Amino acid sequence: MVPSEGIKSQHQLYPKEEKPFVVNVLNVLKPAAGEKTLLNLDEVETILHELGHGLHTLFSKVKYASHTGTHTPRDFVEVPSTFMENFLYEREFLDMVGKHFVSGEKIPNDLIEKIVKARNNLAGTGLFRQVNYSLLDMYWHGTNGVNIQDIKKLEDEVFYRNAYDIENNNSLVSTNFSHIFEGGYAAGYYSYKWSDAIQANILNKFKEAGMFNQENAKRYRELLLSKGGSIDHLENLMLYLEKELDPDALLKLYNLK
Repeated sequence: MVPSEGIKSQHQLYPKEEKPFVVNVLNVLKPAAGEKTLLNLDEVETILHELGHGLHTLFSKVKYASHTGTHTPRDFVEVPSTFMENFLYEREFLDMVGKHFVSGEKIPNDLIEKIVKARNNLAGTGLFRQVNYSLLDMYWHGTNGVNIQDIKKLEDEVFYRNAYDIENNNSLVSTNFSHIFEGGYAAGYYSYKWSDAIQANILNKFKEAGMFNQENAKRYRELLLSKGGSIDHLENLMLYLEKELDPDALLKLYNLK
């Protein structure tokens, strides 16, 4: 778990600008005595995800603290974080960080190809599951929960309506769905996939320009990251992309189209 916590928010309400202060904290297994701490792919992906939230706050340049960094409409808050995850599957990035801790040898190309292919393993199932979770979230917050007596029956009905395979699945999602009850995503869990669809378009823009193209990165920072919640994100997104959103971008990223 790598939470990105804003210790101090950026704003411009006083004689001088207040600079942001953000910390990312990582919990990993303690290595054996004398050994190094090694991270697996999932842990590095999580670091990149939370780094995206951190950069969103660090690059903030707004007047009011209530608009800073991740204080955006729910539809956009996960865009910078999910976008950053893509670097884990880029050769240039892996060349910088993916080295053998003893020999210093870089990750070979054939292994990188396997990593990229593995990213899309069961991608369709994962996408469908997230859509179902989003619908379950909306159902809970769109009805009177007091009247719900059988949670398993409720979930079976919600998932069944969307052809979700519930065979041999006796577990409950709702009782462990902390995001929508205490995690700030009540009736907003859909934003993960919506943000994912937006970031897939941003990724295409980066790939066209080059993942480490400085001019493109600067435009991304100035038009989107630095504005926080002070702008119409769809309008600025169109300015950055210089075209309409491609609804198929996410499916293409997952190799589903």
